[in-house]
Amino acid sequence: MRILNIIIGLLIVLVILAGMVFWYFTGLIKAPDKSNEARDVVIVIESGQGVKEIATMLEEEGVIRSARAFETYIWIEGLSAKIIAGQYSLNTGQEVSTIVSIISEGEVVASETEFQVLEGWTAADIARQYGELFSK
Repeated sequence: MRILNIIIGLLIVLVILAGMVFWYFTGLIKAPDKSNEARDVVIVIESGQGVKEIATMLEEEGVIRSARAFETYIWIEGLSAKIIAGQYSLNTGQEVSTIVSIISEGEVVASETEFQVLEGWTAADIARQYGELFSK
């Protein structure tokens, strides 16, 4: 009977500890700035950049609370290989799940470039100019 009480006591302690870890982790993946002062931040993720580097950059910019929690979230969701390089507009009021969704679905910031076709240009002229402009 005494052994059963010890086992039940240990199970209760483990459940409480698991709940505390869960509560702490979910607090870390919430948005760091839910106030009216949330700001937009442009982040550039380079090709080949690792999750750890990305997490550190996001934490330094104030987009996430914890780089470690971000890395853990990516690992749990199995999205390490799905992060797409590009330029992203994120907000300090976004939660980690939203940020991960944006960078894993490639919702990059659209950039505009003016391209002018001059009268008299042939298709070859247009192709050459387009190639020069967008190959940079």
